Amino acid sequence: MEKKYLNPLIDYTFKKVFGNEKHKEILIHFLNSLGIGSQGHKIADVRILDHTIEKRFRPNKNSIMDIKATFSNGEPVNIEVHILPYTHVAQRATYHLAKMYSDQAEQSDDDDKLHNTVVVNVLGHNQFEHDKIHSVYRMLDSKTCEKLCDTLEIHFLEMPKIGTSSQKLGKELTGWLLFLTDPGNQRTIELGKEVGEIGQAINLLEELSQSREERAIAEEREKALNDERSFGNVE
Repeated sequence: MEKKYLNPLIDYTFKKVFGNEKHKEILIHFLNSLGIGSQGHKIADVRILDHTIEKRFRPNKNSIMDIKATFSNGEPVNIEVHILPYTHVAQRATYHLAKMYSDQAEQSDDDDKLHNTVVVNVLGHNQFEHDKIHSVYRMLDSKTCEKLCDTLEIHFLEMPKIGTSSQKLGKELTGWLLFLTDPGNQRTIELGKEVGEIGQAINLLEELSQSREERAIAEEREKALNDERSFGNVE
């Protein structure tokens, strides 16, 4: 019988897997698969700032994971991962990016010490008309495409486009996308054997799925989210 896994795209389940301090390598590998880096340096360490995983559904409150990461050269980077079913995603992402960056300025008078700031949006719906699954937005000149800076970055992952997109992605990111959308798929399982971090994530998700308490919480969260969509309260 095929194993029934909890939905990794539900914020509660996502945080349980990717926000596990005992298995930080899972989150590190996922973020590095997105190409988040600084002058060729990859993320080497992460610290999750908010360990609270609320059991009751609260719209807009449960879908964000705050992360303080460090590149291999020691340079820090502030990251927020959003697991968003909501509309107005572009506005939300821009707001959170600006807020994270401006919060640093309030804490320091030295502009040279402002850290890279990244927002990652994991979407359960199609946001853009193009067929790309993974989109990355930075500050560029509108005509020459010359970059203004490397400090601000917004990523979008549009899950419904998996299987229809013509975009070529790396094996690691492909593996994570498969895990997030179909963790019990044979291809996902095979990639989990090849990529250790994906294999660990599958094992953690399996443990969660076998727990009656965790399953009850996750399924209640998913039902509440579906009700929000049905009544049009997800904005």
